[in-house]
Amino acid sequence: MKNILKKFLLIAVVTLFTTGAFAQNWKVGARVGSSVHALAMYDYNSQCYLEGRVGLGYINGLVADLSVINNWKVAEMNWTPSAGIWNFDAGVGVNAGFGPSWIYCGVQGLARLSFTFAKVPVTLGIDYSPCVGPSISGNTLTLNTYGFCNAGLTVTYNF
Repeated sequence: MKNILKKFLLIAVVTLFTTGAFAQNWKVGARVGSSVHALAMYDYNSQCYLEGRVGLGYINGLVADLSVINNWKVAEMNWTPSAGIWNFDAGVGVNAGFGPSWIYCGVQGLARLSFTFAKVPVTLGIDYSPCVGPSISGNTLTLNTYGFCNAGLTVTYNF
């Protein structure tokens, strides 16, 4: 099981970074918080972007975790024009994962405050990204609420 998980994560990370390297309107990077994710973001119009994450988290034990979130660019603040632009984004999506003896899936939200530098194609952000949904372990079905503790720091390179 561990080897399958390692291969899955390696393929997912390579796919995310390779896809981002050959297209415009992409951002690739990492998110660190209660989990560690490789992520890719695609701006599909001027007001929205899709975010995909794959990584390892600690939600009721070590898990492989995958999220797809549709985000809206809620506000752009020009507080520090010579340094860069501040953004507030919000989104909703799906989250799924599995551990050694259980699986879960659910709804995921996102609220992010980020800063995009004016002279370098890098964005730094802080976010809260809660997820909640059913968890199955053997014959037991429970509500997985551990995902409410899901704040993180994000850094992306912008193509």
